[in-house]
Amino acid sequence: MKIKTLISNTEIVTTGLSIDSTIVVVIDVLRASSTICAALYYGAKEIIPCRTIEKAKEIYNNYPIGTVLLCGERNGVKPRGFDLGNSPAEFTKEIVENKSLIMTTTNCTNAISKLKNKKNIFMACFSNFTSVIELIRSKLDNKDIDLMFVCAGDNGNKSLEDTVCSGAYINSIVNRYDNCYLNEESQLALNTFSDVKNNLKEAFYNSEHGKLLRKLGFQMDIDLAMKYDLFPVVPFYKYGRIIPISPSFYKGDK
Repeated sequence: MKIKTLISNTEIVTTGLSIDSTIVVVIDVLRASSTICAALYYGAKEIIPCRTIEKAKEIYNNYPIGTVLLCGERNGVKPRGFDLGNSPAEFTKEIVENKSLIMTTTNCTNAISKLKNKKNIFMACFSNFTSVIELIRSKLDNKDIDLMFVCAGDNGNKSLEDTVCSGAYINSIVNRYDNCYLNEESQLALNTFSDVKNNLKEAFYNSEHGKLLRKLGFQMDIDLAMKYDLFPVVPFYKYGRIIPISPSFYKGDK
């Protein structure tokens, strides 16, 4: 089994893996993956990821009033006119249940847009760690398949928290399976996770994006994003939307 990691979304065009036979896991710990998990856990109907603010507004205006929310950020800040930003704490059951969410973010939705014609695309973070691991194992136990972790990154650069999170997933996988072949970035992610796993708070608070979020007043989001299994859902991207899927659904070819 090949495990490939892309350190930022700018590397997506250079991947040589066959996406059709690869599970693709998109990671944006601070904060889009964590927020998407929160939204789906609390009953959002679907999430429509958009690369640009303009496209998000266009799609939003096509939905009936009262059925949809416009969500997202640019450089950590909610754009003018949006209903919600990108803080997981905003996406409560009272606000998002049964709603369609139109979302655009600086990094994550950009990564998704580059993968939109591919299969088997899931969103991951610490908040849904065990759920995603169970899904990956159910696929690997039944067929020969490869893995690709796509770190959303930080404005085209490496993101420490995304690298650490991908390393956490890789650590769990290599401890179960013997036939794992890691690319250089996967080994880097694994080593980085091993280095900071006992002090995630210090590492995340002092990462570039962590410092930005703290400056903007979102320290609570960092604390929330470090918690394992807070939102046990598996977001699945298909046909332009992200929906929650139970890992058990993928134990067969459905």
